[in-house]
Amino acid sequence: MIMIIFIILQLKVIVVNVEDDKAFFVGVALVVVYATILGMSTYRTFKKSSNIEYRPEALIVHGKLIRAEDIEMILINGYFKPILGIKLTEKKIVPINLCFRFIQDEDNAIQELKKWASERNIKVKNKYFVRWI
Repeated sequence: MIMIIFIILQLKVIVVNVEDDKAFFVGVALVVVYATILGMSTYRTFKKSSNIEYRPEALIVHGKLIRAEDIEMILINGYFKPILGIKLTEKKIVPINLCFRFIQDEDNAIQELKKWASERNIKVKNKYFVRWI
């Protein structure tokens, strides 16, 4: 909703500054950025959920194989409906495709993930983490 308001306000600025080329093009660029963020957020909201598969030395998240040795830590953000993130060793932040939430029976699912991680000496922390969009 906020992005729609930003887009409308920016469109108003574009209309007012139609004579000023620099302000016009900056305004158009901002509208494109806002619309892209809005589109990506909408896509992620309605995207079909996927399962996590536990393998002896890897996890499969959103169809992507992640080896245990590539995982630096698993982060849990929040208490009610927590968001989980898998931070890879070579990344500074959690990639968006490795952020997820358990839909059903989240307490047992988190415990199962913690068990899998502890068996492989992967840290699990309850901590806020940065994620994009």
